[in-house]
Amino acid sequence: MRRLLTADPDSCIADIMEGDVFFLTPEMTFLDAMKSTMTRHYPEYPICDENQHLIGVVRGEALFTAEVVSLTAQAGEMVGVTDEDGPDTPFWRSMRLRLPWLQANMLTAFLAAGVVGFFQDLIDRIVLLAIFLPVLAGQTANSGAQSLAVTLRAVSLGWLSDEGARAQVTKEALLGILNGAIGGLFAGGAMWAIATTQNNSLAMTLGIVVFIAMTFSSLVSGFIGGLLPIALRKLVADPAVASTILLSTVTKTFSMGSMLLLALWLV
Repeated sequence: MRRLLTADPDSCIADIMEGDVFFLTPEMTFLDAMKSTMTRHYPEYPICDENQHLIGVVRGEALFTAEVVSLTAQAGEMVGVTDEDGPDTPFWRSMRLRLPWLQANMLTAFLAAGVVGFFQDLIDRIVLLAIFLPVLAGQTANSGAQSLAVTLRAVSLGWLSDEGARAQVTKEALLGILNGAIGGLFAGGAMWAIATTQNNSLAMTLGIVVFIAMTFSSLVSGFIGGLLPIALRKLVADPAVASTILLSTVTKTFSMGSMLLLALWLV
């Protein structure tokens, strides 16, 4: 429109038209179309065949709305809730959609419970370890969830190249170990303080155990949180589907197992 308004009235349309026109193809997936139009913000997008002949258009508003729906659905998919489940979904259908993932989550929780059960004799001797297990598991799970959310958004929007993906995973692992070390100082200090008030001769050792376990568990959770969406995309799977359940299983099992194993070794 700007060129039409400012052009010489005697010039030809060929002189002012846009020659290299952006267009979509009917074979494109919605995800590819979303990635290619994310920064363009056109009112309409032409759709052309293999000979670049116009065969249709899609309204930018409609595409943007579909993009928003797709991205907002990820929050539910991360915990096993599909986009079919909404406020208007019948009660029993919502039940059928959610129950399988909850049962799968329960089965994975038994894995973490099995790890704790393996060290039952150690926990019986040092009950303080049981107090810090949920602290460690919760902190590392949250750290991994942050990495997962950032990486999932980047993967969904097509922001990551192969080199960018490697850099993202490295960044999340480094953030995990740094945040874990800071959190480990507080948690380890709390373990030392509680053990000291109970006149426990292993107070310093237990504090060190909590610090090391928190640091390296957060490293693993950050690494897994950054890697999981990228790996699922490489496997041509939806990176959002139940990713939180998978991440939670890995982080809880590793964090609790590493602390108990470290305590068994040092104590």
